[in-house]
Amino acid sequence: VKQLLPKAPPLQQLLDQYDV
Repeated sequence: VKQLLPKAPPLQQLLDQYDV
């Protein structure tokens, strides 16, 4: 999922929380 999303700080932080 991280690869599909742009490398934006807020998005990465949210993904790290869900550990997608």
